[in-house]
Amino acid sequence: MKVWFGVIGRACLEFLVILCFISIVAGASASLAAETTTGRALFREACAAMPAMLPPVASAALFLSFFSFERRVRSRILGWVGTLLIGILLFGGGIAFRHLPILQRVAQPTHASASRPLQAAGRGIKHGDSLLWYRSVEGSDVTDAVAADFGSPYPRLVYERSAPLRDGSVDVGGRLYTATMPPSDSTALLPEASYYGGAWIWERLAAPDGSRLFLAAIASAGFLVLAAGFRFLARITRWPLANAFFAFAGFMGLFLLDASLASPTAVAILVSFAGPLADTAAGWVGAAGPAASAAILVAAVEGLVGLVLAAVDLAIAPAERRANG
Repeated sequence: MKVWFGVIGRACLEFLVILCFISIVAGASASLAAETTTGRALFREACAAMPAMLPPVASAALFLSFFSFERRVRSRILGWVGTLLIGILLFGGGIAFRHLPILQRVAQPTHASASRPLQAAGRGIKHGDSLLWYRSVEGSDVTDAVAADFGSPYPRLVYERSAPLRDGSVDVGGRLYTATMPPSDSTALLPEASYYGGAWIWERLAAPDGSRLFLAAIASAGFLVLAAGFRFLARITRWPLANAFFAFAGFMGLFLLDASLASPTAVAILVSFAGPLADTAAGWVGAAGPAASAAILVAAVEGLVGLVLAAVDLAIAPAERRANG
């Protein structure tokens, strides 16, 4: 049992290391869009990217644990129990972590205000439908200011040879235009096909608010059983390197399979076949509604696929037994 707990502890440590590294990389790439990159901006962008990174990183730690259990734990039952326990710890902890008030406050995007630095002179500044350009800053004024409001019914350019600068805004033609740096846009985690828009596991976990954690728990449970079903890839051949390649392909296929099952087309097909059963199950847990029924159906199908893959894993003989004939 000491080895068994050691594998679980190692998986949790791998999860934390990978999560911090990937979040910092994502935060750095997002903060580079800003005019000036600071440590505070990097930390804020990393915290903003962290919730979306939780499901992929938890899945990566889960896949790594497959090989640890295969090498160090002889009992398949204990290996499967440990795999599910790791998944419950990582996904359950991830749901609780992403709803922490401190994380939501830190990850809030910054808005243009006087506290933000001014945009460098000679560059266009776009905030919403307004656009501002000026040549230089001289004291409390800007020179050669040109502005336009494209949100008005009849947009037109307004020019001022010298316009006053007050609290991060420039008065051009009797209207204030924001002159501070615009907030950087969030960078997408992956380039997504429109067919899978909104169906990725990190998007489905981010959709429910704090009062609907049931949907996040159901989605995580189905995804966990499906991911654990890929455990057989750690023993599919007698060559560890080949197993690693198969596991990597299975890791990528896991997200595509999950997104396919959660796509609007697949959900519509599932509802047409088992919609009343899902509505009944949702009513039992007090979460009636189309979203709850869809989440239950997708989780049920993923759990069934995961159990079938688990049967494949239990049916494959260990390498030592195959070598001995």
